[in-house]
Amino acid sequence: MSFFDDFKKEGMEKGRRKTLINTIVIQAPQLFAIEDTESLEAKLKDADIENLEEIRDNLLNYESKADIYDQL
Repeated sequence: MSFFDDFKKEGMEKGRRKTLINTIVIQAPQLFAIEDTESLEAKLKDADIENLEEIRDNLLNYESKADIYDQL
């Protein structure tokens, strides 16, 4: 793999991570009346992509914001 391919893959991963975080930060407050989205976003930034995808995929199945934090 060339330097360009590594750089491209890293950029795509960062974009994917940002999209997942933005999706969760937009939807979760509407579902669970989360007022402190900055704290949620900070915690999400520490999660890996697989975990973020799991949260996104299960967001409508969660009963409270605690379910999100339990996944982190």
